Amino acid sequence: MPCLAHFALIFPAFRELNPVRAGMAATAFDYRWSSHGHNACGVHEPRITPHPAYLALGTTDAE
Repeated sequence: MPCLAHFALIFPAFRELNPVRAGMAATAFDYRWSSHGHNACGVHEPRITPHPAYLALGTTDAE
């Protein structure tokens, strides 16, 4: 059975692509309520707290 960290890394991609699949936005970045800009594009969003498993992928928070 996959661990919780695995889901913490996979689920955001699924969640962020739902508006694209539903035809509500052309890209995940275009959807107003998506965290894609923060997670994938480096847009600072103070309301988002990254999961520790996500932060562990880099050697610094910026990575």
